[in-house]
Amino acid sequence: MKFVARAFWISLICLIVEILICGVIAGTAEYTGHKYQADFFIQLGINLGVFFTLLSMVMGIAWVIMKMTMRRV
Repeated sequence: MKFVARAFWISLICLIVEILICGVIAGTAEYTGHKYQADFFIQLGINLGVFFTLLSMVMGIAWVIMKMTMRRV
């Protein structure tokens, strides 16, 4: 159960860090006039954001289910 809880928090931290990094890189590329790189990193940020959001949701649901079943035992 601790593994699932740790994986949940790690995936949330990765989501926040990923949004910050891709946002900074895309913003810098847009500011310097590199449209292709800006679009690439915006799309990469969206794709990774969706992945880490779904991963966090799955881990959160698993954590809640494990907490509920452990209380009954």
